[in-house]
Amino acid sequence: MHDRRRFAQAPDDFTKAAGIIPIAADSGRILLNQRGSMMDEAGKYAGWGGYSALGESSVQNATREFYEESLYQGPIVLIPAHNHSSPIKNLTYETFIGVIPSEFEPIIDQESMGFRWCTMSEVYGGKINFHPEVQKVLSEVQELLRTVIKKSGLLNEENLYGVICHKLVIDVDGSIV
Repeated sequence: MHDRRRFAQAPDDFTKAAGIIPIAADSGRILLNQRGSMMDEAGKYAGWGGYSALGESSVQNATREFYEESLYQGPIVLIPAHNHSSPIKNLTYETFIGVIPSEFEPIIDQESMGFRWCTMSEVYGGKINFHPEVQKVLSEVQELLRTVIKKSGLLNEENLYGVICHKLVIDVDGSIV
């Protein structure tokens, strides 16, 4: 569990957080995190993320959280997907789609009780017990996910490194620029 005292507050007193919904370029499958027993909405599936450390950008925050919670060590291309503010929870949360070269087996910590790689039909089939906010995000980014999965076949491990160096840009319509 992170010590919340070290996390930055936004100027409007909102706590900042960010996360990633990873997609494997080789399979097109999405990696979900099953939230641990000490977490809000325990047992439900979500992306990988958490609170921002002092001075972190959303990209740094999301990447750090994904690496910490899954022990993933490879390259990742982040695509901004969704911003959410919750005045009730005093929280702003930015979600990224993270394209990685291939599936891997996460090594989880106490913030997770499991994980699963899912196809789009499994994600949108109504049988996965999602964190309520993640369910909302997934419904709003469904077309973007489909486009990224379709285009991710163009990204293999060799050219993914090159893409990171050259800053992959995905246009609003989903085309790789």
